[in-house]
Amino acid sequence: ANYQKRFLREAVDLLRSDGKGFMTYSTCSIHAMENEANVQFLLTEYPCMELVPIDIDAGGSPGLAGYGLDEYQRHCVRRFDAFVNTNADGPEKDEDVMGFFIAKFRKKEANTRTQDTT
Repeated sequence: ANYQKRFLREAVDLLRSDGKGFMTYSTCSIHAMENEANVQFLLTEYPCMELVPIDIDAGGSPGLAGYGLDEYQRHCVRRFDAFVNTNADGPEKDEDVMGFFIAKFRKKEANTRTQDTT
């Protein structure tokens, strides 16, 4: 997760700062510390960034609770876990999905950054 934070910092610096700079954050992981927690980290560390809804019907499910995202933010991100369907027999594995995560950000203004803690 620390490497991803470094990548996120570099990416924010490279984005346009006129409200037209968009970034997609995607991992091939289902681990919340690499996904929801990093989204929360970016939003906290860079107030100039905002999470925006993914404007296609991508499927998947909302982000997990308990990793710093509010209800709106959890519905902006999408998780694609290998176990996506639950029936009377329990979770059903989707053979076409190994697991991934996606979030979309917009840079509202020039970089503003809170104190570096990691």
